Amino acid sequence: MKKLLYVVGSPRESASESTKIANAFVKQYKETNPGAVVDELNLWKEKIPAFDGNKAAAKMTFLAMGCWRVN
Repeated sequence: MKKLLYVVGSPRESASESTKIANAFVKQYKETNPGAVVDELNLWKEKIPAFDGNKAAAKMTFLAMGCWRVN
């Protein structure tokens, strides 16, 4: 079974051109893949933890250590 995660990042909803394009893609994807599951994550409707300076610094430290490299 095919799966698609559709992340809505614009707060403008139907006034957003990128949302209109994404919705057209999702519609075509569903038509082309009738058994596919499409999960939508709307960043403006979900309670998401804050990503503050401390978390950003921790991320950069992790990346700087080279922990992301695949050997």
